[in-house]
Amino acid sequence: MSAWQGRARSGILELYGGRFLKQTDIDNNSYVVVITRDTATELLGRADAVGESIKLNGKSFLVIGVLDDSSSLTQGTASISGSGDSDSDSSERSSVQLEGYIPFSTMTRIADNVLDVTMF
Repeated sequence: MSAWQGRARSGILELYGGRFLKQTDIDNNSYVVVITRDTATELLGRADAVGESIKLNGKSFLVIGVLDDSSSLTQGTASISGSGDSDSDSSERSSVQLEGYIPFSTMTRIADNVLDVTMF
């Protein structure tokens, strides 16, 4: 059982929709991704993104699952500007956590140097 499957089975990860990664996704180096609800909304404009595609490193990945935002595995956030105005102050910024999970086997095929990857 992979660490991903262990977290899913133990209840640490909760799905909003779709499914988790499976061993066959790993074995087949599948171009599939599980994303958080925030990521789905930010990238695709809606939380129910199962069946949609997103581009990662120039490759198209099928969204197979959307995690409930309380299931985040990392604490990193990316700040995005709340408006296009360059004079807007930092209080107008919102913090959006963008996360996606792909099979490690797939990541090793698309990464330029897998030794440089610190999060996956």
